[in-house]
Amino acid sequence: MIDEQIFDQVVQLPVGKRAAFLASECKDQPELRTRIEALIAAHEQADSLLDTEAMAVEETSVERPIHQTIGDFEIIRELGRGGMGVVYEARQKSLKRRVALKVLSSGLGLSSKAILRFRREAEAAGKLHHTNIVPIYTTGEDKGIHYYAMELIDGPSLDAVIEDLRKQKMEAAEARESDADVPSWLRKTALYDATGPAPARTDASSVSTSSTVAQGSRYFDHVATMIAEVADALEHAHEHGVIHRDIKPSNLLLAPDGRLSVNDFGLARMLEQPGMTMSGEFVGSPLYMSPEQITAGRVTIDHRTDIYSLGATLYELLSLRPPFPGQSRDQVLSQILHKEPVSTRKINRKVPTDLDTICMKAIEKDPDQRYQTAGQLAKDLRAYVNRHSISIRRQGPVARIAKLARRNPLATSFLAFVCAVTVFGVTAWWQRHVARIEDIKVQIIEKAMYGEFDEAKQLLQEAEAIGLEKGWRLLLLGQILLHEGDQILAYDHLVEAALKLPYETAAYSLLAVSYYLFGREDEYMLRLRDVYESRPKTFLGKLFKGYALHW
Repeated sequence: MIDEQIFDQVVQLPVGKRAAFLASECKDQPELRTRIEALIAAHEQADSLLDTEAMAVEETSVERPIHQTIGDFEIIRELGRGGMGVVYEARQKSLKRRVALKVLSSGLGLSSKAILRFRREAEAAGKLHHTNIVPIYTTGEDKGIHYYAMELIDGPSLDAVIEDLRKQKMEAAEARESDADVPSWLRKTALYDATGPAPARTDASSVSTSSTVAQGSRYFDHVATMIAEVADALEHAHEHGVIHRDIKPSNLLLAPDGRLSVNDFGLARMLEQPGMTMSGEFVGSPLYMSPEQITAGRVTIDHRTDIYSLGATLYELLSLRPPFPGQSRDQVLSQILHKEPVSTRKINRKVPTDLDTICMKAIEKDPDQRYQTAGQLAKDLRAYVNRHSISIRRQGPVARIAKLARRNPLATSFLAFVCAVTVFGVTAWWQRHVARIEDIKVQIIEKAMYGEFDEAKQLLQEAEAIGLEKGWRLLLLGQILLHEGDQILAYDHLVEAALKLPYETAAYSLLAVSYYLFGREDEYMLRLRDVYESRPKTFLGKLFKGYALHW
């Protein structure tokens, strides 16, 4: 099964990246790498599915030239290939329509299990009828070649779209909120409206106050709309007992009308089929696999695995990177199991808060903490688009700490102990620090009252060096200047101090005294009323209140 897993992954990579991937995956296993390279070579020479279960590469039979026919279908060109077969653009002669024809050839010694898997893919998709699921038209076999025909989506897969976005990001030193920055693939679809996003509903009671209403959210509106439609399609599949198990960007096709459709049910699990258990199966694409897929056989897998994979796809559309990037498969799988994903807003600050919250909810490691149905996910995505409140709240620090505690109880207990000791130490130090500053304040006031101005200013410098806030520095300096007789400069300092310490009785008490010394008795009486009504809680506040009332 390891050979099959590595092969399925490597055939989906660009040719230039395959060597590095094989070097990483087949490290210290030259025989494994030789087998995989032989399979790839055979795969690229034939229009067929390899017998990856048996891992037996046999002499290939003569393959049919692609410009001939298979059953009722005339082959036009190859569209792509993967571990399950080759997809062609073809013309169905009887109905005179273009279709996508997926072909499984018998040229490479296929096992019965591979054929059964191919038929199961067609059966899983064929029983579903939804706008956002690529429909199956017909299935058949012609001279040993198994095939099925489906709707031809004349557009790119989502992985090609994301790669295009990455290239645009690299080319642009700084993104601009303008029509020129809307990806070309999006402008070609019916989803794109040059006048901006659809107008939001005007029900004031339901309007969200989050960052989703920020200017320049057009791209995110389109992304949310498309993913919501895919979530609807998955909800339809789940209601009919089908779990896709391999939702990823390359299995989502974007049509010219903006419709994003689910494709490739090769790994789908139909719940009503006997023997279709998840025990021991490790299937899916690592970057988008849910934690329960990785631990197959130990954790029950249900429809919520598709919600995780769709959430991971949404994550990549928002941040242009997968939730857990890595240099090797083992590194990716380890991160999925043990590491929390970084918020998309930490990667791209333009991602609206509500959309980030929805995305992070969908990729919770614990299935019970995710959206419980794809329909719930779709509903929140549409609430975001319409500027309504979403059904979930963003996780705060307490929730994140609680999650960490559940996942790492021993480490968390030790960390809690360390934090408690640290907090106790810091608190004790801070209390001594505050007490030291308060003591210096009192000394400054006493020195100023007794005319020891130089000593008072020296103490003021000492207090400033150990963290005296600016408002208090101005206040104490103003008090020194009042006693020195420099009333004009004292007044300037006390006005600024009152602005910086608006709730400090000492500040406006001294300012009232300054008004009195200036002969501005009306302002003195007005300020004195505030002083009289104040309820100072500190010693200095009470001291200066009495000082002001004394005048």
